[in-house]
Amino acid sequence: MVLVSEKDWQQAQITAQKMADAGQPAEGLAQLIASADMKPGDRQLASIFQIASTYGQYEAVLPLAESYAAERKTRVLKHRFCNAWVIDVLRKTQRYNTVMDLICSFEPDQMASQVFYHNLSILMHDESFLRAAQADPRLEVLFVLSVEQKHIDERAFPSKFILRNSTQFVAAPQAYTTFLLSHRALMEKVESRLNETKNTLLVKLLLDMVGAVPQNTLISALARAHTREINAVWSIHHAHLHRLMSLFYVDGSFDAAVDALSPEVILCFEKLGASNPDTGLTLITNSWVDRIPKRYAGSIDCMPTEVLDQLAIKHRERAPQVYEWYTSNRADRDQLTELEVLRPARKFCAPRLSLDRKPRVGVCISGQLRGYRQAYPSVKKLLLAGTEPVIFVDTWKKIGRKTPTPAQAWRMFGGEFLNVYQSVANNIGYPAMQARYPALTTLDDDSSVSVDRLVEFFGCNLEDVRIEDDEAGIFTNFSNPQKMYHKIDGCQNMLESSGIEVDAVLRIRPDKSVNGVTRLFDWHRIITSSSFQKVFYADFPYRMHSSSGLVIGDQAGISSMELMHIYAQAIHSTVAAGKLNWTDWPSAPRAHANLSHALWINDVQVETMPVQWGTNLDPEKLTAATTLALIEQDVASRPPDANDERLLFAARTDLSSGF
Repeated sequence: MVLVSEKDWQQAQITAQKMADAGQPAEGLAQLIASADMKPGDRQLASIFQIASTYGQYEAVLPLAESYAAERKTRVLKHRFCNAWVIDVLRKTQRYNTVMDLICSFEPDQMASQVFYHNLSILMHDESFLRAAQADPRLEVLFVLSVEQKHIDERAFPSKFILRNSTQFVAAPQAYTTFLLSHRALMEKVESRLNETKNTLLVKLLLDMVGAVPQNTLISALARAHTREINAVWSIHHAHLHRLMSLFYVDGSFDAAVDALSPEVILCFEKLGASNPDTGLTLITNSWVDRIPKRYAGSIDCMPTEVLDQLAIKHRERAPQVYEWYTSNRADRDQLTELEVLRPARKFCAPRLSLDRKPRVGVCISGQLRGYRQAYPSVKKLLLAGTEPVIFVDTWKKIGRKTPTPAQAWRMFGGEFLNVYQSVANNIGYPAMQARYPALTTLDDDSSVSVDRLVEFFGCNLEDVRIEDDEAGIFTNFSNPQKMYHKIDGCQNMLESSGIEVDAVLRIRPDKSVNGVTRLFDWHRIITSSSFQKVFYADFPYRMHSSSGLVIGDQAGISSMELMHIYAQAIHSTVAAGKLNWTDWPSAPRAHANLSHALWINDVQVETMPVQWGTNLDPEKLTAATTLALIEQDVASRPPDANDERLLFAARTDLSSGF
């Protein structure tokens, strides 16, 4: 038997990975297999299966996967990552019987990895697999494993099964009924065989099966839950957690039940209450916060400041005695003084509403223009009618197109080419698509906008337009969220620096179109509630996302100047707080999250804008002639492979049909 040295194998892995990333996964994988021992062991197979699964080369390694599964009967295979990736390969080639045989033969130490349980969770949310295996008793064994996940450290690894449920149900509502009913039926079958753990109880909560579970057991599970798990349950069924709140009052043990909750859970409840106000949540959080001095009186040095900072500030007006006690006993009380940045640094004049004049609205148009020419007329007609608009524009030099990932490719391509492009991109992976077809995937408009053109189009002043090049200087290292926040902040600064007094501010992306408004869209009502009741109107209000936590819409908003100042300054205030390691706080630019936390910590209500939105518009799709020219440019320096030929043929077909 020929054996490959460790050094040579590591180099072979690096080479194969680079080839896969560069758009040659089949060639890289073939080269890696050729570099392996004549009879690859678990360590080598793990790398082979991982690249095959990641880059869609399942059929190429199927014989190895089936051989691996068969040999478990004659030798002990303990490489946990190999076990995990072979499951994924077999699932994607629909070898479901082999998958179940393989998993049922594993020993506990062969499953003790996050990758294994992650792939097992995906398997249990594969609709084709559930249909094929519904009458197979081995399915129950797999369900028990996926729910309990008892072979890894659950403190460091929140339940993947719960999070996978949440992701599937929220992202694909059409699959909700299938998964909910099949998982509930499985839970009913195996309930007596499950160990009663926190994880099991939370899955029951997720599946609306908490009726027979004792109150103290559920509260105990909730008290020790990871916040991402609570968010996952909440994101699917608010009612499930609402019902759980009532258990705090069942036998008069409210105080004891509340005290059992960790500060992280209370912080999570605070944010849940913002996304969906609930009396039970409010009473629980208020009671817990009121007892902070008693709870930490004997352990001041161990106070979890990264959580208590937020709770103390949130309750500063309601419970000033708690805030004063906390700040006087905080180990480094000076840190909190730095966080005055969380509070608005400026005061603005109150609106002077009058029936004999139109409301003056500052309009801050920020971000990439994309389909601005098609979108803005609808904004002007439906949102700004009856107002005196003062317009400011802060944008980028290039108009911009959506990145043509498989999910977004329809924005750029059409015809038969779109179908072929999505197929190839899904097969080799989008990073490889970018590396192999740079001209096609990084295309932007050759033309660039000018200040004069925007002044003419939007009807604003020359000094109220700013255009920057995001391909130059510091912007080359900016993430997309960082670019978005930079423009929101910049546009608001132009408005504030102008000295113009406005009654309200509309912030909107240039490409966001409007189909209509509801009967609640009334500028006088919006201005009054925003100015005197601290209501911010966003394209969607506070939500608890299963993985991102508290978020709001970040594409449009209406509010008073004071609230819009808080909103626009979010990139600065939240990063300042993040440096203190605040729990769940976005310490770097993150879509939706910086805005939500800046408003939340300032007790701002967020409601849905009474607007019926259209789509976010892009420039016109590429013609077949343009698409073909780009493909030819990308393949000019190499012999075309099968994927190149498919794309060229599709583009030529569309061209000949007049697309």
